[in-house]
Amino acid sequence: MARRNYSNWYVMPRGALELGTASKYLASEGPSTDYFVTDAELVQFNHESARSRIRSISFLLLVAFAVEYGVEGGAAPLGVSLWGLTGPCVIGLLLSFAVLSGSWNHRAPWSAYYIQMAVDLIILTAGIHASASGPAAIAARIIYVTIIVPPNLISLRSGIVATVGAILSHLVLIALEYGVAVESFFAGAPIVPVVSFILVALMASAYGGYIGESNGKLLQLAENLEHSRTRLASLLNLAQSLNSSSEAEDLFALVNTSALREFRADWCATYRVDMGRGVLTLATASDGGRVAAPPELAIAEWPYFERMARDAVIFLGPEDEPIDWLPCPDGLSTFVLAGLIRRGEPLGFLVLGYRGDRPSFNEVEIEQISAVAEHATSALHNVQLLEEAREASAMKSEFLSTVSHELRTPLNVILGYASILHEEGVGPLNAEQRDLFERIDAQARDLNELIESVLRVGQIENGRDQVVSTLVDVGRLRSTIATSVENLPCPEGVRLCWRGGENLCGEIETDESKVALVVRNLIGNAFKFTNEGEVVVTFEADEEELMINVADSGPGIAEEQMPRIFEMFRQAERDPGAPHPKGVGLGLYIVDQTVRRLGGTIEVSSELGVGTTFSVRLGGFVSLGTGRAALAASA
Repeated sequence: MARRNYSNWYVMPRGALELGTASKYLASEGPSTDYFVTDAELVQFNHESARSRIRSISFLLLVAFAVEYGVEGGAAPLGVSLWGLTGPCVIGLLLSFAVLSGSWNHRAPWSAYYIQMAVDLIILTAGIHASASGPAAIAARIIYVTIIVPPNLISLRSGIVATVGAILSHLVLIALEYGVAVESFFAGAPIVPVVSFILVALMASAYGGYIGESNGKLLQLAENLEHSRTRLASLLNLAQSLNSSSEAEDLFALVNTSALREFRADWCATYRVDMGRGVLTLATASDGGRVAAPPELAIAEWPYFERMARDAVIFLGPEDEPIDWLPCPDGLSTFVLAGLIRRGEPLGFLVLGYRGDRPSFNEVEIEQISAVAEHATSALHNVQLLEEAREASAMKSEFLSTVSHELRTPLNVILGYASILHEEGVGPLNAEQRDLFERIDAQARDLNELIESVLRVGQIENGRDQVVSTLVDVGRLRSTIATSVENLPCPEGVRLCWRGGENLCGEIETDESKVALVVRNLIGNAFKFTNEGEVVVTFEADEEELMINVADSGPGIAEEQMPRIFEMFRQAERDPGAPHPKGVGLGLYIVDQTVRRLGGTIEVSSELGVGTTFSVRLGGFVSLGTGRAALAASA
């Protein structure tokens, strides 16, 4: 697209930067490169000219009226006739109102512009001829300057038209007043306005040229700023997208797509650096790659590795070393390489391929390529850290699972022998021996509970904790839960109460064992923090949900600790001097994760010194009708 020649643009249009982008304005087509405005701008200019004409004519009539009637006897001492001036002024007012109210200005603004200029010259000439004579008529020629100056500030063409028109109008007045004689045109007084018109036009044109050159630079600056804004917006969107990528494959695919679009490349690929193995690994490439190209390349065999760490962007042409190792389509002759370098350590590189001659990148575009590479480097580093964290977490879970399994085997042996002692299989126990046995049994069961919790967390984190839903009768679910908590150690002075559930006629589609695990953990947690009073388990149901509440009369939980109690290895803080509860803070974490997998919700409410209530809501509850309820009861 050819750009306009700014040397003929003298005035920057007021709306040029209001069109959204300077580049769209610069690319707009007009009747001629002489004009400084688009059609829409010229319509506005014609409106402003019409308003100015109305104000000028009103002022001129006011002055003429004062001259006509401000002298005793009504004589016009300057030779100016009010009534001779009125006719042309009325024509000028009608033209102005036509421009302001008519649609022809919008349909053909350039025609309206020249028509206004021609009519202004005609009415001014007619007005001077009809209303003044002698020295007053010569003095009135100064008004032509108001018609000459604006067009000369707009463009060279319109300035010439206005100046020639004013000179011709002046000569017409000379001919009408002194006759058509050569000597009348070149007399002293008549020639002065002609010279004045030309001098004013030259000065106005000079100022217009200076303004045009300055505004040309401003328009170019506006275009550059618009391009910079667009580039910054693209980089911002790219950075946000890259930072939201948590997988290396998604990250590299996004880098490729963005690079192809932003830098108009014919092909793009991204390589990762594996310093441990000393190879470059192809991460992703755009379509059309050579299948035979190797997916890996030894760093020692690649001649540009050290140079890439030193230079931000490298250009490779046909004259450089062969690059057959790239999985690119045939026909590419020029390549641009941008290193993904973090603190001197290469993480990878981006390569762009072009057909034909080497693309001409300016300094700004090279900086943009470097900026994309920097954003990709930062995002890749974050992805690598996330991958390392995932690997560490997986290793940790695997280690805990292995250790827990190894601990559970001898622990089961201990519990087995403890059971034999409890049943007096090796003889009766005296009081002291029974006390020792009960302590061993309690500690062994606590340790077994901890091991089971660690194993459960490992299953949750590794995705092996599967939910198997079946249709379960609520009464049977209540019995299963009650059975699962029979071996929980209940503190002395604490009662476990069950309310509701036995009379609920309904079924729920859920994993029965998982629900029992949730309620068992909540009851066990309540036992740990309740020294006296009661722990109440309540079953309620509405049309679609089953609600299980576990309330205790313990010390309660402070409001600021509520958001953290479901986190792993978190326990509510106790008052100084209070005994530390058993466990390591995994029970509520398991409860929260299990409830989520069941598709339910859990809420907690607490009051210090009164107690805490956990409420579990499970969907999928179906209330049985009267007939089905009777059938279930008889069964």
